[in-house]
Amino acid sequence: MVLTGDPITASRAAELGFVNVLVDDPDGVMAAAHTLAQRIVTNAPIAVRKGLALVNQSVLATDDENWTASYDGLRCAHPLHASCQLGLCLYYASTVG
Repeated sequence: MVLTGDPITASRAAELGFVNVLVDDPDGVMAAAHTLAQRIVTNAPIAVRKGLALVNQSVLATDDENWTASYDGLRCAHPLHASCQLGLCLYYASTVG
């Protein structure tokens, strides 16, 4: 889709996870936005900030820059997730290193 420019329907975009929610009634848009915002603010502020920064930076970055940013993000992850860190670090090393 990115390379061909083929359009997709809103329902297909939702199926693929490109959108969070579909709203049929224009009057329900603000309520849906507030519901989504409430879900976001329940997350750790640093995680939200880092996630948003990663998305914004990745738009213009190269693949190598994106892998480095992902790896850097892992270094500040909670130590209880060491097995996840190890798996992603090994994958990173196999693709870049």
